[in-house]
Amino acid sequence: DRDLNITEINGAAQSIFATDATVVGQSLAQLDDDTAGILKHFEALVTARGESELYRYELAVGGSKKILSLTLTPLTSLSGDAEGMVMIVRDETLIQDI
Repeated sequence: DRDLNITEINGAAQSIFATDATVVGQSLAQLDDDTAGILKHFEALVTARGESELYRYELAVGGSKKILSLTLTPLTSLSGDAEGMVMIVRDETLIQDI
């Protein structure tokens, strides 16, 4: 949303980030390491509101290594006002291992 609170998280994202739907309604800054610490890695990127940028990360999640790609795209109104951000995360761990 406009304040960069999490408004939705699908099942695949819950699995990637080792969390559940309880993060909905919270901002990335509000999350603690026990519920969704991995999401906090992306807080600075989301706050900067990058333009359709692609990032690649290698992170430890639940004791195992994950390779994630992240695309951020701002949501804007017809008048160009910021309405939020869409974050698309792909787990590329298996692709990297091939």
